[in-house]
Amino acid sequence: MSLSLPKLWSLPSAVRSAFGARVQEQRFLHHAGHLLLVVHDSTGEPMLFWREPDGAWRSTAAGRALVPLKELVAAYAEHAQQIEKRLGTARVARDFFEVLVTLRPLEHRVRELGLVLQRAGEREATDLEFQGLAMRAAATARHLALLVLRTEDGRDFDLAQLTEEQADISNQMVVSGQRLNFLVAMLLPMTALTSIFGMNLIEHQGGSAGVMAASVVLFALLLGGLLSLFVARMPKQLRRESQLDEHLGRLADELEARTR
Repeated sequence: MSLSLPKLWSLPSAVRSAFGARVQEQRFLHHAGHLLLVVHDSTGEPMLFWREPDGAWRSTAAGRALVPLKELVAAYAEHAQQIEKRLGTARVARDFFEVLVTLRPLEHRVRELGLVLQRAGEREATDLEFQGLAMRAAATARHLALLVLRTEDGRDFDLAQLTEEQADISNQMVVSGQRLNFLVAMLLPMTALTSIFGMNLIEHQGGSAGVMAASVVLFALLLGGLLSLFVARMPKQLRRESQLDEHLGRLADELEARTR
């Protein structure tokens, strides 16, 4: 991505020396009434515009005078409108990333173009047509900068929402695990005792079967209750959330009491 000065252009030697053999960045050169502009199109290809001391404009693009520069500024404004429409249909982080891939390079080029035209316009204060182009390029640059902020905000919001949803799912899994542990703790002693004594306890114990069976059941329930109390303790993360909710509730009550 570089461009040389046309050999047919009768530019001062000072301008040619400052320009160099080839150029890449957008800039402007001014010397002895000559104004040389280097700008990039939407694909990043450089274009040269030269204003002679008598006010005549030439360019390396097809068209006469400032027509190619006007078309370039208008094309950038159209690109901004298309990206804004595309941004309106973005819903997930991937959509916003895809918009940013196109938007950021375009915003960078238009911002540099606006700065070049603004500084060059300070040299051409009497050229109202050129001043209008500089103002429109600056407006398009601001528009694209706002689109970049909107796109980044949409991307960050979607990522934050996804993280919050994942945290909620993890929290629900912890609660479900706690409930399962509670059920296992309640049933484990009963299952263990019936495995030891067998399900035909009444048949083998004769008249004392009722007392024996009741003792086994009560012991199993007592042991299950103790295990349930042990496993039913809330995890640290959930305890922190509960304590935070209680603290926020107390602060809200204090604030309400002060405002009365």
